[in-house]
Amino acid sequence: MSVVAFVTFDGFYVAGLSRIEPVLAKAVAVVRARKVLDSSPGARKIGIHPGMAASEARYASQGSKMRFVDYRESDYAETSARWLDICCEYTAIIEPVEPHCAFLDLSTLAGARELALAMSADIYGAVRICPRIGIASSKLVARLTGQVIPEGGDAGFLAQLPIESLWMAKPEHLRRLSFLGYRTIGEVARLPLEVLQKQFGQAGLQISLWVRGMDRTPVRPLYPPEELSARFTFPQPVRLDQEVEAGLKALAEHFGSVLRTRDMQTKQIELEVVFEGNRVESAARCFVNPMQSPGALLTGLRLTLRLVALGSEIYSIRARFPKIEPSDRSQMTLDATVKDAEKANGAIKQLQETFGQGIIKRAGEVEAPRRQKFLKAFLGGDVLASRPQGNGSVKRRPAKDSWTS
Repeated sequence: MSVVAFVTFDGFYVAGLSRIEPVLAKAVAVVRARKVLDSSPGARKIGIHPGMAASEARYASQGSKMRFVDYRESDYAETSARWLDICCEYTAIIEPVEPHCAFLDLSTLAGARELALAMSADIYGAVRICPRIGIASSKLVARLTGQVIPEGGDAGFLAQLPIESLWMAKPEHLRRLSFLGYRTIGEVARLPLEVLQKQFGQAGLQISLWVRGMDRTPVRPLYPPEELSARFTFPQPVRLDQEVEAGLKALAEHFGSVLRTRDMQTKQIELEVVFEGNRVESAARCFVNPMQSPGALLTGLRLTLRLVALGSEIYSIRARFPKIEPSDRSQMTLDATVKDAEKANGAIKQLQETFGQGIIKRAGEVEAPRRQKFLKAFLGGDVLASRPQGNGSVKRRPAKDSWTS
């Protein structure tokens, strides 16, 4: 049975800013993407809360000494790493969602549901911010609760929550359920599968599972972030652009092969250039779009190298990707591994136990149409098309020993 923990903090970003500039702790709001990400107790007293539109918050703060600070990830990276490192003492499978929250897979720990208090104390000791920890059997429920849900209690916990709490579902689906008059998740859980499928099509099956507390989404091991590094040493010191280009191309080909094989990508590049006299210059750059192919990596390396003043001969270039992550693929690979097959069989078995054996049919179990079976039996051999072609004749595949002129 899986055990998932969700660790989060209230006031994480304001606390981080107060360490940089203590005066900000009084009345401050952190803004990201035109919304309030976090606000201090003083800001909340005048009605400014996380999630509020920034324009609305600025209007509400008129006449006060309220300050608005734009979000910068670098301001909170150190604090985030400290509490995540504490989580590494409990599990190696950690999936950060934001600097202030993450999922943990505690399935391999004996008595995992009894660790919440000890984990909370350890995290507080590292960052001096009190965390809120929810533990359940799935990511869906762990994120919603700030307490420990006993094994088998996910569905009961969800039943009393408003339908808007089903955070994994699409917003348009939640609006549709609300429009139909359903107010709680428990009310939707009592609906037959056929009703949900009629309203939402294929998504109806997934909604039916979620409202019953069934979520098999795994926690991804994304922390600590993996990194790659390699050094290219020139056969002799170089100065010309085309000579330097050869080294960058070699690094791009190497990294591209590794990332493609591991199906990873990166957005950050760090360079360390060694000049004559062992003088070292460094540069780093963060990109908006992820890079994986040798061409994209070569462009990234070139742009990062522009930040270094190339005034003398170069002995070597060391490139480092401090954070690589799983690539965002639009299409999965066609070859299924044994592990993927086992996951699929487990999911199918769970669906059949819940909704009956006839809920899912494999492709090999789908019966051919009567017309196609008749044509195959009447004509013999394989039928290339079940539709009449032209004058109503049916095309047949010629025998191997036949020829046409």
